[in-house]
Amino acid sequence: PAKETTQTMSAPSIKNEFSTVEGSSEGVNILSSFTRLSKALAIILCSGYLIGVCLPFLQNYLALVPGKTLPCVWNIITAGYFETNIWMLTVNCLALLLLARYLEPLWGSREFLVFLVVVNAAVGLTAFFYFMTVYFFTHSEEYLYGSTSGFHGVIAGFLVAVKQAVPEHEVRLLAVLTFRLKQLPLVLVGAVVLLYVLTGVDLVTFSLLGMFSAWVYLRFYQEKPGGAKGDATEAFSFSSFFPQLVRPVIDKLTTPIYRGLCPGHFSHYSAQHYSHTGAPLPGSDLTEAQRRRERGARALEERLSAKASERSNMAKESGSEQSV
Repeated sequence: PAKETTQTMSAPSIKNEFSTVEGSSEGVNILSSFTRLSKALAIILCSGYLIGVCLPFLQNYLALVPGKTLPCVWNIITAGYFETNIWMLTVNCLALLLLARYLEPLWGSREFLVFLVVVNAAVGLTAFFYFMTVYFFTHSEEYLYGSTSGFHGVIAGFLVAVKQAVPEHEVRLLAVLTFRLKQLPLVLVGAVVLLYVLTGVDLVTFSLLGMFSAWVYLRFYQEKPGGAKGDATEAFSFSSFFPQLVRPVIDKLTTPIYRGLCPGHFSHYSAQHYSHTGAPLPGSDLTEAQRRRERGARALEERLSAKASERSNMAKESGSEQSV
């Protein structure tokens, strides 16, 4: 088999990235298992929160306030890195550290940073136009001078990337709810909508825009080995984010939009990567994308199995010590 390029990691490399022992008796610092880039980004988020606490007037300049974006255009970018709630700061930092442990080794630090910057900028820009459009029709100053910020838009984008990489891996939540990682974005949407209904905390706008921005980037623009771009596989289509029952309707609604916005994109992609029978050509980017997903899924399964075996061995050792 051909050697992998430097932009992707082999299954053993990914496995090593996940093989850090948590809570071992040797006292290994868990922070060492996180990537340097993710720790630097977490420090930036914490610094932004502290700046907001010490200098609260800066919130009008760092958070997204559409009525003040002109001339303060930088708040389109800074809003994503500016946290105003200690609990959201904690959740987003933990999610960043954990997700980066998988995605950064898979993509490489450069592509991980590019993805983060692109998604954050897209979330800020589209949120600005969304709020201005709603204000134009409603004349409600809440949309013009309301403050919106937080890293949860980028975190939502990371979940889309996880769906792309290991869609079939199963996760059990609280020993009750079981779902596959390909359903994780839909679970997040349900969670933020429920949070908004129960508490009034609005994480919906940035989360939805973050997922959509990440999907557009990964679907059409992310550079792959060999010069190809995007991921045109059926498993990563827009309708794959929805329940099976409504996917045919979503496909009918979105296909004309894709053809209008990206003329020739999929026809060229198909001609380049599919045979006349409709099967992916050997060595094509679609085949390579599927192989990367399978390697990621195997590595994740091996890591979870290793941890379960380790916990079992530790329990047996502790039980034997107590009996002695």
